[in-house]
Amino acid sequence: KGPGLIILIPVIDKMVKVSLRTIVLDVPPQDVITKDNVSIKVNAVVYFRVIDPKRAIIDIQDYHYATSQLSQTTLRSVLGQVELDELLSEREKLNTKLQNIIDEHPGPASRIFAAKPECNVFIITVIAVEEDHELMPGLAGFIGCYK
Repeated sequence: KGPGLIILIPVIDKMVKVSLRTIVLDVPPQDVITKDNVSIKVNAVVYFRVIDPKRAIIDIQDYHYATSQLSQTTLRSVLGQVELDELLSEREKLNTKLQNIIDEHPGPASRIFAAKPECNVFIITVIAVEEDHELMPGLAGFIGCYK
């Protein structure tokens, strides 16, 4: 509601505290198949902030989980559309594309997936790309020269 004295009726009302600080969300390693059919694992970090706490609590069951799921899905989708060489050499461009897609998630689903206006994702960063164990040994050296 707001600052000051707030009276809660025990059975009817419920108080939920929502942090308005920046939340750091670690995206678990995702298996991604790139456009050139290379299987890799990608780690990422999402930084987001709750903009409208009332809508974040009322419209979304768990905005942390929703933001995590949207980030994972978008990460796999966007990185699956590029080749391995582009993924390794143009991370900043891909990070910007990921951020824009997550932050501007269209339609009524944006209320479900904690995008605008409840939460604002302002940084998503691909932090690690690892070769999958089934890859050829030569490809492991190729990825190693980009790290």
